Amino acid sequence: MRTVYLENLGCSKNQVDAEVMLTLLQDEFSRTEDPAAADLIIVNTCGFIESARAEAIDSFFDLYGSNPEAKIIFSGCMAQRYADELSAELTEASAIFGNRDLSKLPEVVGQVFSGERVVSTPEYPANSFEDVYKRSRLLSFDGSAYVKISEGCNHRCSYCAIPIIRGSLRSKPMAIILEEVTSLIARGVKEINLIGQDLASWGRDLKEADAHFMALLKRIVEVEGDFVIRLLYIHPDTFPMELLEF
Repeated sequence: MRTVYLENLGCSKNQVDAEVMLTLLQDEFSRTEDPAAADLIIVNTCGFIESARAEAIDSFFDLYGSNPEAKIIFSGCMAQRYADELSAELTEASAIFGNRDLSKLPEVVGQVFSGERVVSTPEYPANSFEDVYKRSRLLSFDGSAYVKISEGCNHRCSYCAIPIIRGSLRSKPMAIILEEVTSLIARGVKEINLIGQDLASWGRDLKEADAHFMALLKRIVEVEGDFVIRLLYIHPDTFPMELLEF
């Protein structure tokens, strides 16, 4: 079996993407912690601020230098945002792969190992949450896991590039979130970290009567098990005051 080394950079949302990518490749690749021994290297990048972009490029060349014979994929937010520029300038990369349709990763990897150089930044598929949310591999500390409840953001803050990189708000359906939380607790997870660019905006794009964040939070609390919930990122404009007394 071939081996894969994945270098994950950036935020918790990127970590979830990395976990999904490792799961998508697990039938064909075993994970290694040694990039010099890998057949495939994936650099999952952040593209939010200049220092993060510099770190991504430095990490790419460090890993490429450690194993120039490996196939190396430059993926994540920076790949999504700057695919054309990277394709022209980062000629050492076997592929440039965005972050909006992770289900395409096995196809891209297959093309790379067939000798092709690939630039792939497909848009979100309609059923992406149903297809790609499952993760058999977690990169968190033991007993802790991130649960991404949405992608993108509808706020247009002048300082933030998230809508450019990850698009407008796309909420994961409540049933899928509850199934994911239940599965993680059954695996021994004790800390559920809910993440999204703005948690309180969850559900505003869904056509469900109870599709609002506090309703979701109440349903998660009802899941059987001994666990705590942590919330990462709520925009001040959408903060639910009910949360203060929850």
